[in-house]
Amino acid sequence: MTYFLSLLRAPLKAILITVALLAAVTVCILSETQSNRAQAQGTNNAIAVPLQFEEAEKFSEGLAAVKIDKKWGYINQNGESVIPPQFKKVKPFSQGLAAVKIEGKWGYISKKGNRVIAPQFDEADSFFQGLARVKINGKYGYINKQGQFIIPAQFDEAEKTWHFAEGLARVKIGEKWGYIRNPLK
Repeated sequence: MTYFLSLLRAPLKAILITVALLAAVTVCILSETQSNRAQAQGTNNAIAVPLQFEEAEKFSEGLAAVKIDKKWGYINQNGESVIPPQFKKVKPFSQGLAAVKIEGKWGYISKKGNRVIAPQFDEADSFFQGLARVKINGKYGYINKQGQFIIPAQFDEAEKTWHFAEGLARVKIGEKWGYIRNPLK
């Protein structure tokens, strides 16, 4: 009997050593993970909003677009949801409005999430100097913050609103380029 026990001791000892090594490795991994988490949070609380979003954009006018479950919404600088995720695509707030894609069309919302300009555009840019470039029925034009066309949608190509340089922006009809002036400036 003692002979059989002596035969079992060697494998048992090897198993115990293996278990002890695995436990030590696990403790090291857990310790490293907690250390990395602490470094990410920083000793001086550098993380202002916890890492929780699929994507996150820069803050603009106090709000940032964030993606949760494949939908976009907006948070404030405390990380609180201001406009719940519900949009397919979004742009940053500019001059109090943000372009959002709803059911395949672009429109504009306020900082409270209210629809200000109904979704009707194929493309939409942020407002700058009172205008936003939009595309409807294959043509570009420029609208004001009430959704009225200030420069009719007639261009095959048009520069984004913030590309107005010295009050002018390039536009194209057919093969010819020209310039338009921002009538609000």
